[in-house]
Amino acid sequence: MGRKTKDIRWDVKENGCWICTSHFTTIKGYPIIHRKGFSRNMCRYVYACFHGEIQKGMQVLHKCDTPSCINPNHLFLGTNADNVKDKTSKNRQSHLPGEKHPMAKLTEPQVLQIINNKTAKCRDLAKVFNVHYSTIAYIRKGKLWKYLREGMA
Repeated sequence: MGRKTKDIRWDVKENGCWICTSHFTTIKGYPIIHRKGFSRNMCRYVYACFHGEIQKGMQVLHKCDTPSCINPNHLFLGTNADNVKDKTSKNRQSHLPGEKHPMAKLTEPQVLQIINNKTAKCRDLAKVFNVHYSTIAYIRKGKLWKYLREGMA
């Protein structure tokens, strides 16, 4: 017997956004879906279901600038350059590193502990620091708190 897939649920907002309420979101607020043994960004999944295959190198962007929105009418394709241009034109890029960022849950000393602890599992550290395990993985890969890792080199 196959594993049952989780239903996708959302709340419809006044602006037409379909805010995903059924699935875990990344640290940046994008919902993740698991299908056929793979995890992927729900926006890519929904786009492909409604609009067809996504060509290699293309990203799914939001007209509404709401990461948790999965309304297929709010999604469109673009290159990374298109995404950067869109973000910059709307002044959405974050200029605040580390603890100064309003969404930060960790301190610099905590992140340094995570970086220096090479043996503990991401899930174990996530419990210790009360964050999602993907946050720990992103820190270890240098995708989050990158400036601290660069300062160590």
